[in-house]
Amino acid sequence: MYVSDSMRKRTFLLVFIIAVLFALLAYQLKYIEDSLLSATTSSEERCNSICLEEGKTGFIKNGFCHCRLPVKLSKRWTCFWNITPNVEKSITFSPVYIEHSKRIPVYPSEIFKDKIDPMSVRNLAVSSVSKFRSPNSAATKIFGIYSFVSKSISYVSDPLGGEYIAWPNETIESGGGDCDDYAILLASMYQSVGLKPTIVQVYNREYGHVFIIVPVSETLEEFMKKYRELLQENTDMHGELPFNFMVFGTSKEHCEGINRNLAEGGDLNSFNIIIDGTSRDYAGSVNPVEGYEFIRFIPL
Repeated sequence: MYVSDSMRKRTFLLVFIIAVLFALLAYQLKYIEDSLLSATTSSEERCNSICLEEGKTGFIKNGFCHCRLPVKLSKRWTCFWNITPNVEKSITFSPVYIEHSKRIPVYPSEIFKDKIDPMSVRNLAVSSVSKFRSPNSAATKIFGIYSFVSKSISYVSDPLGGEYIAWPNETIESGGGDCDDYAILLASMYQSVGLKPTIVQVYNREYGHVFIIVPVSETLEEFMKKYRELLQENTDMHGELPFNFMVFGTSKEHCEGINRNLAEGGDLNSFNIIIDGTSRDYAGSVNPVEGYEFIRFIPL
């Protein structure tokens, strides 16, 4: 059958018009869908949806959506054997340290224990965690309290030639303190919400430092999942971040087995997160034990 050029042109034009109409219809439907989505979702959810297409997570800052890599926690740990954080114990690893111990005094544990006062900071500790979801979880308690302290307390050294250890409410009122003041404040706040911190002192020939560890009675993987979500949802941090913790074995062989298990991606039923108030980042961000010659555990 013969088809004239004019008929072919009309057919082509008709097909073209139909295609344009379908494209316009699709655009309109997409516009309606986006409008409905905007009406039923928050700006944070829309931002996350946009960033998810790039394999990233989103957050709103200054009214704009920013995409970033998701938080990934990298396990870093130290295993001690024949030690329990429930019993006070000191260990000296270097004979050289003994020669310098008089220059860097190790303060009596009672100095720290006597300053712990959970009731003076109870309300502040509760308000620090209640603003986050699942406020009674260990992850939220550890994250929320540390977030408050890191934002509210500045590092200020003690007087020259002296050591002043402040009560927790003193540190809050003054807005500053050194490492032992951070440790006492954090330990008091964690105690006030049902956690059981241990104060840790470390020394070498040059300096001394005080921080705390907090036992977590849930699997490492379960805790890290919750903690990663808290960091991702409530901070600007992104990408791979270190997560430092301690484990206590019954023997050297036990610790070697724990180390192998963790190195191969295994899990733990419990552990102790390392919390150094002077790090300013997040609980578990640093390991002050590295480079020590003397360590002391003071249960509270």
